[in-house]
Amino acid sequence: MPKIFIFIPVDDAEIAKVFFVETLGFKQERDFFVPKCVESDEIGIRLQMDREIREKNRSQRRIAIFTYFLEKKFLSYCKKIRDQGVKFTLMCSHPGGYAACILDPFGNEIQIESESFDDKDLSIDPNDWPIYKRY
Repeated sequence: MPKIFIFIPVDDAEIAKVFFVETLGFKQERDFFVPKCVESDEIGIRLQMDREIREKNRSQRRIAIFTYFLEKKFLSYCKKIRDQGVKFTLMCSHPGGYAACILDPFGNEIQIESESFDDKDLSIDPNDWPIYKRY
């Protein structure tokens, strides 16, 4: 059982399950989700029902609910989830590596980080994406 849980406000558990498991590629363990880069005894993500979350997220400034780290293939992963319709609010390279901010179907912001693109697919050029910035 994880020692730490992050609660994600959602208004539809089935949509959330599809997003976390099928789109982002997280593992589902009993009643929580785990990014594949994390051991399940460290941290888990649980859903918290909130029927008004979409309206709340439209009316207030967003901050990332959590961040997860990719060891490699940052660009391929971002392209894959972008092709599946995930909305990006930011993708950038910065002195410490690379980061992307995405929105889940409920308007919650999630951050993805990596120390390097480390990608063999040279056909992916983030400069073609309007949200990409270099800092």
